[in-house]
Amino acid sequence: MKSDVMTRTFISAAVDKGFKDIERDPKRSVRQLVDLGTFFAKGRFQRYFFDIFGEMLRNERSSYYKWIHDLVVYANQKQLKTFGMNLAYNSWTVGAKKVRALEKTAGHNVPWTIVFRMDTGGTLTVDMLDDVIRQGVAMGISCYIFFCSQDYSPLKLVPVLKKYRNCAFILFVEGCHVTAELSRAMLEVKNTLTCIHWDSTHFLNEAAFMQQSKCFYAAWCDYDSCFSRETYEEQILPHILQARVPFFFFVAADTCSEKKQKEMLAYTVHSRQSQRNPVFCVDFYSDLAFIDDVISSDACVLEFDKNGAAMSVPGCRAVQPFGLGGSTLQKLLQKILPHPPVAQMT
Repeated sequence: MKSDVMTRTFISAAVDKGFKDIERDPKRSVRQLVDLGTFFAKGRFQRYFFDIFGEMLRNERSSYYKWIHDLVVYANQKQLKTFGMNLAYNSWTVGAKKVRALEKTAGHNVPWTIVFRMDTGGTLTVDMLDDVIRQGVAMGISCYIFFCSQDYSPLKLVPVLKKYRNCAFILFVEGCHVTAELSRAMLEVKNTLTCIHWDSTHFLNEAAFMQQSKCFYAAWCDYDSCFSRETYEEQILPHILQARVPFFFFVAADTCSEKKQKEMLAYTVHSRQSQRNPVFCVDFYSDLAFIDDVISSDACVLEFDKNGAAMSVPGCRAVQPFGLGGSTLQKLLQKILPHPPVAQMT
């Protein structure tokens, strides 16, 4: 434990220096940060990430140099560092080690993150979230994701975000949620990335507000079987580039076909590898599962609906809709995410 604290302190100081240097000499400073990350990357996913990113940055014309420069310059650096350290170190390194150790003895999978759908019409309460996160942290789960419906204020979640300051949180919100109160809360807790739902009429104003507040934010859109790469490149991408959005999440709808999900995953991978635009694209469910597979060699994604019932998610292993009520998180995982038979794992 003492070693983990010392390592985090050292990395934190190096990141602070790197942020200052990036504004003067982006290319050299980014390479130094990637080299530092590679040196300290002990987790499976961290090693994979820094190896791939280091390979990308050998391209002198890579748009990711501008991407990192804009990210550091236009976002609050304390918020950026806190979220990044909580995700990359607390979750993908220290937490991942706990997850792998527990999976060896518990007989069930432990996801690296948990997704919650929040809606005022549901029975999933903040107290229930608190209880799940408390149990999850003990298992090594240090990242949690919330989708807030249009009538559910993300401000209701602030007490949980404050309580678990060493966790990384991602809030998927609607445009109507983007207010001065929300940006102040996010700048205060510092451990949360806010993702704004893209729409063609108000998005640029909402993005400009977050940027003026120097609040670390991203954007997302949901897609179904009718969605196309042309829709993204012609209607969405120009707004994303104008707003200097660092991350864009594609979130598959429940009705989306498996063929379309594979198509969108291939597109996001291609966009990252081509490095043409300074935005990092993520296919939400596929990339969550990929990270889980790298961390523990058996991909799973756990999501709860507005009533606290486990959901099957697009493109991932189907689960039984058992609810959180009256059960511990560990017992629930034993029911819905048991290790697959040996024959399937070989």
